[in-house]
Amino acid sequence: MPPKGLSTAGELIADPAEGLIRRARRSGTQKYFIDQITGKARLPAAAFEPRLPETRPDAKTTDRYLSVNILSSLLSAGLPRDWKANDAKFYAAMLPAADCHGLSLTVTWEPVTGLPNSSDDNPHHGGIHGVVELFYADNEAYEKTITKLAKAAEVFPECIL
Repeated sequence: MPPKGLSTAGELIADPAEGLIRRARRSGTQKYFIDQITGKARLPAAAFEPRLPETRPDAKTTDRYLSVNILSSLLSAGLPRDWKANDAKFYAAMLPAADCHGLSLTVTWEPVTGLPNSSDDNPHHGGIHGVVELFYADNEAYEKTITKLAKAAEVFPECIL
C-alpha cells in the first residue's frame, strides 16, 4: 500500500504529519533510554547513523539513506505501527516527517518488493535523505542532525519489554 497521497515509488513525502518508523537494535549503542527532561523513551543518536564504509567497514551493505517505514502505508494495510520490529531484537520509534523537513532532509517512499523470499518484501519502506550527504560534507552538522532526529523520535511503549 502506498503512503497517503502517493502513488509512485521514489515520490517525496511532503505531509509534515506523516509518521516515520525507525527500527533500532535492543542492544549495543542503539539501546533506548528514558529522556531525563521529558520522561519519554527515546533512541540514542546512534540509531540514526547510516551504515557507511568509514564507520562500519565490516557491514554487508552500506546506506544511501536512512531506512524507515511509513506509518500511513502500514495503517492502510491493516498492520501495526511496530510491524516487524516488536521482537527480541528491535525497538520501533516514531519520528514525525516535519522534524526531517525542519532539518532540510527529504523523505521518500522506497518500497522494497520482488525479493527472492517474498516475506522479506517491504512495500511500506521509505528513506530519509540528506544524512549520508551531511556525513561526508560537514561532520559537525551531521552530528547535530542525528542528535536532533533522536530527540524527535519516541519509542513505542509496546516495544519496551
